[in-house]
Amino acid sequence: MKADPSGDPSFTQSGVDASAGKISLVLDNPSSSCHDLAVKDKAGKNYGATENKVKKGKTNVVLDLQPGKYFYYSTVPGEEEAGMLGTLTVN
Repeated sequence: MKADPSGDPSFTQSGVDASAGKISLVLDNPSSSCHDLAVKDKAGKNYGATENKVKKGKTNVVLDLQPGKYFYYSTVPGEEEAGMLGTLTVN
């Protein structure tokens, strides 16, 4: 996933698809705003998050996910509510 280069709290993609099993999600943040990446399901259950928040850099998280619909978002306060949220469809 790539964070908006301007620093706005958004991703450049609103959704991504992946195959079930181990998935490595990489957040590429080209801006000087601090962002991270976490994954949850519709019920709000967290499946993991990047270890670090990054500015002008990359961070990743490896998850083992079953087929279903998940959401990726930034845990930085206010960013998810501002629109830094996308859909992860696992087939």
